[in-house]
Amino acid sequence: MAKSKRPTGPTAAAKPPPAPSRRRRILKRVLLGLAIALPVTLGATWYAANHVPWFGAWLADSLRSVLGTDNVAELEVFAYGLEDRWNRFFRSGEKPKQYWDAPTAQTTTPAPPPSLSASSPAAPGPATWQSNSASPAASAAPATPPFRPADIGPLSPKIAAPGDGIWVPVPLPESPTEPPLLYKTLLHPDTKRPWAELFIVAIDLRRARLFSVAGKSEPRGTAPGSREAVRPGLIPDAHRPDLVAGFNGGFKEEHGHYGMKIGGILLVPPRKDACTVAALPDGTPKIASWKALEPTADTLVWWRQTPACLVENAKLHPALYDENTNWGAAIGGGTVVRRSAIALDPERTTLYVAVSNSTSPRTLAIGMQHTGATDVAQLDINFSYPRFVLFQKTQSGDRETVSLFEGFKADKGDYLATPSPRDFFYLTRNRTSP
Repeated sequence: MAKSKRPTGPTAAAKPPPAPSRRRRILKRVLLGLAIALPVTLGATWYAANHVPWFGAWLADSLRSVLGTDNVAELEVFAYGLEDRWNRFFRSGEKPKQYWDAPTAQTTTPAPPPSLSASSPAAPGPATWQSNSASPAASAAPATPPFRPADIGPLSPKIAAPGDGIWVPVPLPESPTEPPLLYKTLLHPDTKRPWAELFIVAIDLRRARLFSVAGKSEPRGTAPGSREAVRPGLIPDAHRPDLVAGFNGGFKEEHGHYGMKIGGILLVPPRKDACTVAALPDGTPKIASWKALEPTADTLVWWRQTPACLVENAKLHPALYDENTNWGAAIGGGTVVRRSAIALDPERTTLYVAVSNSTSPRTLAIGMQHTGATDVAQLDINFSYPRFVLFQKTQSGDRETVSLFEGFKADKGDYLATPSPRDFFYLTRNRTSP
């Protein structure tokens, strides 16, 4: 009997495909790992940049050294744009947050007038890199009327939290019985973003004096001879007995080349189009465009420049109605980030300092106008830098730095024991009538 033959040709059974090679299996695993790890890494990096004070600054500086300043600026604009779109989608129905209890508008009873006494010795002129405007002195000053800013109410009742626009006194840690020198309030300045916040402090300049300090490294000196001098980056010991509060300064030098002169030393030459925070010969602060200050520049005790004034002589900057890039913003006024500002009332008797979350230059300017400020300068931006701090005494008698507002980080040694790499401002009690 003949043996059957196995079919061949087209009717033959197909051979099983060869097993994938080891190299291909490894490649697939690597690609899968990257697909998982990349978004997780980007998300963790973004979270750290917006929650760990030192990380964002370190990351930005590291990227600038590799990619360049302009490329990193574009990357930041793109990233903040994505974050804002995310927030506007997922947080559109969020209610504005209230951070402290506030009384009903205009019901706060002013404290009795303070009686100032000669309790501080005359302070010698601070070190070269500190401002040398008039220091607290030993002569007694007459009692001044009580300080109580008029309540301003919310910017928009549609997105207001309870207490918006009502001034609340800030007890100073070491002198709880002192008549209020500082008041705080909160505004929600953006109807499209109910989570946007503007924390504002009002300071009585009849009883306080503003000083400026150059950072240990910023603004980087570009004027002849500016890099040779020592820069402590600390509040001088002579001013610490009367210390009240402190807050951040302006941009790094490479971010706009905004000028600064302090202690008789020119660090960075002035920009003609810049806004300028300055101290007049009697110590009174002034905020104005450089063009307005230039004729008397030689008489100014110190000055620090910022991007163009958001508000000057009660008028909003024209670029805020159109497109701009001056204030760390994209074309069209975008880039919704954490920002800070300094402002004055028309009489220059009240200083306003603000720190914000999720604001554009325009919303920041409008919010500061709402306080009654007529001259407004933006200071530094992004998560790591804006802050307003108090200086409380510990049981050992030393001072430590504490943030006034929730979510704005400050280490206990900032401005006191740990040299600040960037410039900043501070306030002391003014024991002398101007």
